[in-house]
Amino acid sequence: MRNPSQMAESTPMAFGRFSPQQARLRGVHIHRLLECLTPTSSQNDMLALLHSIAPEYEPAQRQAMVTEVYRLHQQEGWLWQCSSYAEVSMSGTLEIGGQKVAVHGQVDRLVRKPNEWVIVDYKTAHQVPLTAEEVPLSYLLQLKTYAALLSQIYPDTPIACAIIWTSTPQCMWVTQQVNHAAWIG
Repeated sequence: MRNPSQMAESTPMAFGRFSPQQARLRGVHIHRLLECLTPTSSQNDMLALLHSIAPEYEPAQRQAMVTEVYRLHQQEGWLWQCSSYAEVSMSGTLEIGGQKVAVHGQVDRLVRKPNEWVIVDYKTAHQVPLTAEEVPLSYLLQLKTYAALLSQIYPDTPIACAIIWTSTPQCMWVTQQVNHAAWIG
């Protein structure tokens, strides 16, 4: 069984103001915080959550993270206002390169908007691509795999894809790039 995150060779992305280890740990903490938010989460709520998630961080570090996550929460409120599910396991069989391949993975957030499903993946890479065209193929193929599995269940419902970059944090729509990405047989 293949993991969707391994559907293409991966090229590690560069890291900016943090070391790779710091960026990953920070990303894991932000990822966990994003899972726990509600439509009405305040900065104080986020600070209390982050204190329990990342007690090793200094208060100023936690405040900086909360400021960034709160901005995302305000800009992308649909993530928490629509029906959504965190850490959704998906598995099935897809035809890739003329062969049936069993796949299993976990979607970070699956959002049910009125007329579509949105698959959201959180990525901890610190060097965020400037455009959706620069997103690594491995990330696009991971989302393509989830979209293909979801379309087997909901064949008549449009599926959109987005990445939340935990280092900035920001939302980047990649539906078109996912649809055009080709699996490596």
